[in-house]
Amino acid sequence: MWNELEIGRKITEWFEAAAAKDPSLYRQVHPSRSRIETILGRLVSLGVSEAHELELQIQAETR
Repeated sequence: MWNELEIGRKITEWFEAAAAKDPSLYRQVHPSRSRIETILGRLVSLGVSEAHELELQIQAETR
């Protein structure tokens, strides 16, 4: 379902759009950062490649 209906990709795109409006979402100190990481991690475990790409992008930006 997550891949077939592209729900995982849509959620990932939503995170990207939200972060474009509020770049602080990806910062370690943001109150929602741990929730974002949890959701992305679950999407990755379901095989959503876009979520993995976003995880890598967030990690690169916070270094």
